[in-house]
Amino acid sequence: MDLVVSGRPVFASEISSGATQYAGQTVRLTGVLLWYSARTQQALVADGADGVLVDTRLLGVGRFAEGHTYQVIGMVDTADAVADQVDGAQDAGDVGWAQGVVLRARVARPADGVDVEAYRRAVAAMRAAGVA
Repeated sequence: MDLVVSGRPVFASEISSGATQYAGQTVRLTGVLLWYSARTQQALVADGADGVLVDTRLLGVGRFAEGHTYQVIGMVDTADAVADQVDGAQDAGDVGWAQGVVLRARVARPADGVDVEAYRRAVAAMRAAGVA
């Protein structure tokens, strides 16, 4: 049985600024779901002022609740046509999202209750220790 690789913890701002660096890698993104389209099976997950488009087709149509925190594990992919496929980007508000980049989700789980700032500090400490 193949297990899902846990993925390297990343933040939306890192994917936005270094899309080619993460292309093809399995990552773990934690953020707030800004919108979800069951029709296109796409979501926008934001961490602060940055967001990442998430392709949820491998998960099937889910019960995703906008405004809730999720942790998504998947592979970062670059796609020239992603911006044309987005259904709901106009609802992103002030969040900038990485156009041309998509996180192809294999796992998405609720993470409400996670202290995002404490999580950010924990990831930074793990990186400093060479663990993440």
